[in-house]
Amino acid sequence: MNSKNLKYYASISILLLFVIGYSSSVMAKTIRWKMGSCWSSSNALIDADRYFVKTVNELANGKLKIKLFTVGEIVPAFGLFDAVRDGTLQAGGDWPGYWAGKDTAFSTLCGFPMLPRQIDYITWIYKGGGFEMYNEIYGKYGMVYFPYFIESAESGVRSNKRYAKLDDFKGSKIRMGGKLQSEALVALGAVPVSITGEEVYQALEKKMIDGAEFNLPYMDWQLGYQYVTTEQSAPAWQQPSTVMGVCINKKAWEKLPKDLQAVIKYSAQATVTWCIAHASMESGKAQEQFLKRGVRVTYLDDAALDKIEKICRKNIFEEAKINPLFAKSIFSFFKTIQQVAPYRDLERPLLKRSVRFSESEMSELEKLGK
Repeated sequence: MNSKNLKYYASISILLLFVIGYSSSVMAKTIRWKMGSCWSSSNALIDADRYFVKTVNELANGKLKIKLFTVGEIVPAFGLFDAVRDGTLQAGGDWPGYWAGKDTAFSTLCGFPMLPRQIDYITWIYKGGGFEMYNEIYGKYGMVYFPYFIESAESGVRSNKRYAKLDDFKGSKIRMGGKLQSEALVALGAVPVSITGEEVYQALEKKMIDGAEFNLPYMDWQLGYQYVTTEQSAPAWQQPSTVMGVCINKKAWEKLPKDLQAVIKYSAQATVTWCIAHASMESGKAQEQFLKRGVRVTYLDDAALDKIEKICRKNIFEEAKINPLFAKSIFSFFKTIQQVAPYRDLERPLLKRSVRFSESEMSELEKLGK
C-alpha cells in the first residue's frame, strides 16, 4: 500500500471516528425523564398525560424523552406530589385539588363550586396572571407547573338516588373532589367522602357511598358508572370547570436547555387544545349512551343553585381570611373575570338557548350536502 493510499485510509478512519464520537455524544445528551400519573390506564383522564408526553417526545427530536407511568407503577395517586417534589419523578400529571391538604390555595387552581367556567380559566391562565399563580403556589414546593387540560362542566352527581331538591342531599354520603366542594356538601347536610377517582366505582358498587361526582361523561362511562348508577343530578355545580396539568421538579426543569423548556411549554398549550376537542366530542357520545341505558337526569332549579352559590361564596371568603395565598389567587382569578365581564354579558342571552337542530332539519341538511 503506497503512502497515498495510507493517507486516504487514515483520513477515512479519522472521519469515521469523528462520526462515531459525534453520534455517541448526541446519544449521551438525551435527557430521560420519568413522569408519574394520578390515573390508571383504564381512566380516560390519562389521555391528556399521554398526549402531552407524545407531543414532547416528538418535538424534542430525541433530546428529551419522557416515559409515562400510570398510577401505582411507581407511586400511588396521593404520593405523586411528594415524589415530584423530592425528585423521585421528574414530572407528574395531576389534579391540583388533590394537594389542598398541603395548602388550600391549590383549591383555586383546579375549579371550585358554581363560579368558574372553562373560558374563565383559559383567559385567567393565559392573559390574566393565572399561569404565574400556578407557579407561585407550586413553586413553594420546588416545582413548576403547566396546565394542559382545561375542562368544561362535568357530569354532576351519579347515584341510585334522585337529587331533585336540596333536602335530598341531607344525610347522603357523597364523594366530591376538592375542599370547597366538601364544605358545600356539609352546608347542605350531606356527608362528604374523600377518595380518589380510581376508588369511586368500587365505593358505588359496594354501596359505601350514596353518590359521587368524578368527571366528564366519557370518563364516567369508561370507568363503568353506567353499571352501578341509574340517576344523574345536574348541573355540575361542584365543578363547572376544572384544570389538570403537569408538575415538574424545579431542579430538573432548570437543567433543561431553553429550547427544551420551550418544547414543554408549547406542548402543554397544544395539549389544552386537543383535550378540549377530544373531551367535548367523546362526552357527547358517552352521555347519549347513558341516556339510552335509561339513566335519568334531574336538574336542580335556579332557586337551589342560588342557595348553593351563596354557600360557596361565603366559604371562599372564610378561607381567604385564613390563607393569604388562597386570597391572592382568588383575587387574581376574579380580577380577570371582572375585566372580561362587560363583553361576556353580551353573550348571556345566548347561553340558555338550544344549540340543536331538529331531526328533520338535520335530515334536510344531510340531503342538501350530498
